[in-house]
Amino acid sequence: MATRDARNELPTWAAGLILALLAVIAAYVIVFGGHLAAPIAALFWVIGVVLSLFTLYLLYRFVVAVETIAEKL
Repeated sequence: MATRDARNELPTWAAGLILALLAVIAAYVIVFGGHLAAPIAALFWVIGVVLSLFTLYLLYRFVVAVETIAEKL
């Protein structure tokens, strides 16, 4: 008997986001006649910025944790 495993399913919002992103890229290429690599390069830039901000956030949390531990000693 097959059971549904929620860990292997793609959430609906993620599927919608992927479809919307593909539609925007297709519209850019068709309407503006742009090169397909331009939106993909912009997407990589955004991913890089998000990862940088996430890394800074983790560094901030690490510093706060170390300060909290130091205060308790």
